[in-house]
Formats: sequence, C-alpha cells, structure tokens
Amino acid sequence: MATGVAGYPGYVRITGTPDVKVKGIMSMDLPLQADSDDTTAFDADAPGYKTAIPTLIGMTIKLSGKRIPADTGQNTLRTAFFARTLVSGIKLSPDGTEIHTVSAWVTGWNPKSDPKSAESLDITLLVEGDASNVA
Repeated sequence: MATGVAGYPGYVRITGTPDVKVKGIMSMDLPLQADSDDTTAFDADAPGYKTAIPTLIGMTIKLSGKRIPADTGQNTLRTAFFARTLVSGIKLSPDGTEIHTVSAWVTGWNPKSDPKSAESLDITLLVEGDASNVA
C-alpha cells in the first residue's frame, strides 16, 4: 500500500541571520511548468496533429493562509510587493524535508476578509532563475 507525505512540517522562510519565518501560511502550491514552442509544420509526419517542444522552465508559487499584520515574514513579502523588489533566499518546504530555495518577485498580494472568519491572505511569487534548486 502506498503512503503519502504529511504536509504539516512544511514552512516558508526568508534567508537571514536568523531566517525569518513567514507565519500563518497554511498551503503552498509549487508548480514547475515548462513553456512549449509549436513545431507544427505543413509537411508533418502526422498531418493534422500539433507538435511541440518544451522550452523554458519556470515556477509561479501560490501561498495561502491567515493574514498576520504583525508578522515580520509577511511584512517582508508585502514590502517587496509594493517596492517591486526581488526577494532572494526564499526557502519553501512542502513537507519539512524537501526544500526549494529560490529568488522571487512578489506579484500578488491578496488579503481577504469575511465577517465570519479570520482575515486570510493569498501571495503569488514569480520565481526568478532556477526553480529546480531542491535540497
């Protein structure tokens, strides 16, 4: 029987001395994606069907959780969003073991409020450079 990996030891940190934890994050999506280039031609071996080759690999990270206005980690990302600055040394671990260390632009900052629950937050990070840096 196959077993899964628990996500509860996961974390988001920003490299420093010491590392700054981004608190309140309850889910993360780390999708590596490859762009593709259309190579379909009139004289294809299988006419009428598209062909393509993979090109550039990238990652757009989605973080979601509770908004904690006093949290240093969240405020670091918020400041980077409004200042349009690259954040270097973001460590993301979906399971506490596999660690992705990336530099990223904060391209989305979305606080959400509902009178029946705590304020939540969605953050979007666009990875700059190598997204496959996994320890």
